[in-house]
Amino acid sequence: MATKPKTQAQLDRATDLRLIKEYGKGLAWYNEQFELQGGGCAVCGDPPGTRRLHVDHDHRWTKVKIRPKNYPDCWQAEADYCGQQFYSTARTKSEALTEVKEKLKAASVRALLCHRCNRSLILLRDSPELLRKAADYLENFQKGRPFSGRSQT
Repeated sequence: MATKPKTQAQLDRATDLRLIKEYGKGLAWYNEQFELQGGGCAVCGDPPGTRRLHVDHDHRWTKVKIRPKNYPDCWQAEADYCGQQFYSTARTKSEALTEVKEKLKAASVRALLCHRCNRSLILLRDSPELLRKAADYLENFQKGRPFSGRSQT
């Protein structure tokens, strides 16, 4: 039994729901960010192919310590992430933690990247230091300086 192809409106709605669930930001944010980036990847500038650009985000937000505080008839959860404080007060511990996690998830979003650039950052462990070392390595090779082992810094 063949399924009926989805309309663009249905595809957009599904994308909006997925973006909100995964990143706390919807399709309107995506489209605005896409325009701000000039219609391409934030790193290389290439436009998307057949699929949308990836939403790049910092994975460290999941390592943030969330401390619930028990107040009479409510719970407060708080977290520190990148020098910013996130708070939530709710009737249950679960609600307070969920609200803080949703805020952290949205705060961790950086930009839109093509698959290649997104994958490269993941492989380089989101490490600016490692990325700089890789750039130095390539620049030295292009200048005709062979690799001679680890630099002594």
